[in-house]
Amino acid sequence: KATVSVLNWSPNRARCSMLQRSPAAAARGEGSVANDQHFRGPDDAGYSPLPVGTGAPLQDANEGNDDELIRQLDEWRASHPHYGCTGERASRGCMFIVVLALVVLTYIPYVILNHQHGASQVACIVVFHVPFLLMLVSYLQIVLIHPGTVPRFWHQFVEQHRPDAFTKCKKSGVHKPPRAHFDSVSQELVLNMDHFCPWVANTVGFYNRKFFILFVTYCAITCIWVCITLPTVFAKQLFPFFANDSNGYRHRYNPPTPVPAEELDIPNGHRILFGVAFVINVLFGLLLVFFAWFHIRMALANETTIEHDARKYDVGRRRNWEQVFGTQPVYWFLPVWGEGPSTDGIRWPSRNGVEGEVLC
Repeated sequence: KATVSVLNWSPNRARCSMLQRSPAAAARGEGSVANDQHFRGPDDAGYSPLPVGTGAPLQDANEGNDDELIRQLDEWRASHPHYGCTGERASRGCMFIVVLALVVLTYIPYVILNHQHGASQVACIVVFHVPFLLMLVSYLQIVLIHPGTVPRFWHQFVEQHRPDAFTKCKKSGVHKPPRAHFDSVSQELVLNMDHFCPWVANTVGFYNRKFFILFVTYCAITCIWVCITLPTVFAKQLFPFFANDSNGYRHRYNPPTPVPAEELDIPNGHRILFGVAFVINVLFGLLLVFFAWFHIRMALANETTIEHDARKYDVGRRRNWEQVFGTQPVYWFLPVWGEGPSTDGIRWPSRNGVEGEVLC
């Protein structure tokens, strides 16, 4: 077998080099291009300095093509995030309506229909808005940010110079970087694909995974907060036959102190909404706590739901975390891009110091 060299990881995680050129690649001279529909994502926009099919072979690796590829990869990573919502995704927008309905069923009874204005109630509402707003921004980010696909220039380079170093996706005909998988819903080869989530009508991949984890986490925190405060601080909204005094809850129709008239006239519809909000938040809270922990644990172990045991990419919890959330802790728990993930989704550090897999 011919030895095929792959991308080597350098200590500063900023550069890599392609070393040997396989005999098969040297004999090819030029390569073919996969169907353009598999490059319809935003990740190849503006990058086409490595032509294919022109009848002339590209330069050899020792004449600068590797440096050019590295430069393109760095510029391509810096161009993220890519926002957009295709018509195909918009057609699945019914889930947006479901999510919006669940949010409204919590927000209206907890905030708008609240008739209690004591210090504890106001404090609860203020605290509620912190994870609630972070959840909404995270949701918009995961909905709008493209997960990342194989850039055209990288596929062309591999096709020309190292066709044996990476396998081709059978469904898309595109060379697969390490940890890339074909998404049957979007019909794209997605970088570090985790799963397709119908709740966000988007694929969770390398460039939007952070926002999915933040969305699930802040959604769980919001539900837990509502479950804790709704039946205690807002008890009179749920149970109007109680009144609160210094000695605890007393029967409101014989209270030791006067009860405001507006608290005696809570419509039955409002009480039903409070009950529905409580039940919804209990159910989703219990589910999302475990779901959030599951995805946080996988990020710390550098795993995905597709790659249940990717131990060779486990380079330590801190570096694993940075490959999803970035290197700046100030941005870790905020639904903003910041500097983005520490890698580019194409080059992957591993325990043995080699990016990619050697496939002869």
